[in-house]
Amino acid sequence: MAEQILYGVATSLINSLGSAALREYGKIHGVTNELEKAQENS
Repeated sequence: MAEQILYGVATSLINSLGSAALREYGKIHGVTNELEKAQENS
């Protein structure tokens, strides 16, 4: 039971860190601006 809880917490933490890392990568490489432009044109 405790292992399942720890697994869930670890999975959530990894997903959060991954998302933050991807946002930073996007900022560095201008990906977010390109995505915003694409949304405006749609």
